[in-house]
Amino acid sequence: PEQIDSNEVFEAEYGWPPAAPFMHTLASYHADTVTELKFCGYRGAPLLWNPTPITNYMMAPLRHFHNLRHLILSLWLHTLWEDDHRDDEILDYWLNTRSPTTTALVVTSNEPPTGWAAELATKYAPSAMAARIVALMGPYISEQAKSQPGGMHVRASFCIGSYGGLFDFDVTIGKDADGKDELRGWKGPREELHPE
Repeated sequence: PEQIDSNEVFEAEYGWPPAAPFMHTLASYHADTVTELKFCGYRGAPLLWNPTPITNYMMAPLRHFHNLRHLILSLWLHTLWEDDHRDDEILDYWLNTRSPTTTALVVTSNEPPTGWAAELATKYAPSAMAARIVALMGPYISEQAKSQPGGMHVRASFCIGSYGGLFDFDVTIGKDADGKDELRGWKGPREELHPE
């Protein structure tokens, strides 16, 4: 039996040591067989609207996962507007867009929205976010995976709100007749415990 030095001090190691990005290592060994990937955690997650340069290095190996059918990942949603985090307003907006009885979103003027109303409509409207998820993630996903019948499922998970609620957007990315990425369908935002 191996002797253990009783004076040895344990030192925990956290994070990924200096090496190729985690996704690259994973792709090197398992890209041919993986059908589902889940990357959960918001620290260091890609930003939806303003991705940092590291996003490319982190996500580029996804191009080698040709059998991938489902990708679930955390994305960071920037909610700062005029030096104020608007998380709760965005949540209210999302919940109101889902409610068939709400009239809070009815446009009463022919003038296009401006200011915060325009920001909500262009960045946080569910359809705008679904399209942005496709624009962000589409270039990283394998062409074969997107070309499969039914397309490729991506679930983008966002942590938002003063209580740290999780909201998911499900999108299907496919290829159109010209070979360009297309949004085939989407659902969301749905809170983590939503019945669907």
